[in-house]
Amino acid sequence: MTKEIQELESVGPNYPWGVDGSNGYHLGTAPVAPILQEVVFPKLGKLLSGSVVADFGCGDGRLERSAPPLAQRSYTFLGIDKEPEAVARFNSTLQLPDRAIVGNIERLVLGERKFQTVLSWRVLHCLPPELVETAFRAIANSLIPGGRAFVSVLSDEDWKRKALEQRGLYRPGEMNECAGVMEVPEVKTWPLRFFRENELAQIGRRIGLTLVGAWRFQELTGFDTLKETHPLQDYDLVEFRTEWKRKNSLLDT
Repeated sequence: MTKEIQELESVGPNYPWGVDGSNGYHLGTAPVAPILQEVVFPKLGKLLSGSVVADFGCGDGRLERSAPPLAQRSYTFLGIDKEPEAVARFNSTLQLPDRAIVGNIERLVLGERKFQTVLSWRVLHCLPPELVETAFRAIANSLIPGGRAFVSVLSDEDWKRKALEQRGLYRPGEMNECAGVMEVPEVKTWPLRFFRENELAQIGRRIGLTLVGAWRFQELTGFDTLKETHPLQDYDLVEFRTEWKRKNSLLDT
């Protein structure tokens, strides 16, 4: 734990960690979505040398391991996750200066530390609705002027939402218990919030961020027992920036 980042008590869902992919927290060997290679990493490639990209909810570094190698990028990663075992795996499988520390986006105190870019990949839909805007403000407050944030969340186009709706169980805007429709033996509880189209952009604008771009993408599930019957999951990705307060951008649009 650094002086800049302090973890306070978590009040959101807490998923167990398992490096063998036997529970919900770990994403197993599922490849990351192509949109990272097609959109996100090329944009990060325009960062100035020495930039730091913070990954809020980094897990074990699955996203970072799919990024270009250190020798081919101008930035390093700082992962932040509330699971110590996930952080340990991140640090054991990635080379310095990429590193991860324990911290919680639900209750994150950053002090004076600011970042050129922040990622929050498939994280905010795991938080109760009343904490989403708080977490979003933590992201915004962690950015330097003109900094960028790439945030992805579970879309209401996802198959789990449709399955819940067919059973009369779907509750718009609330946490929805998805374990029953996933029917994965290891998963006993899996509360998720499904985001409507443009909802993420609206939250960002409300807290003062500028919308740069929005995409809808699909990604493979990390559960072997779901890959044959439900191979794709639907997500929304939004890119924001903070207001300019000086000349020269760190990233081109």
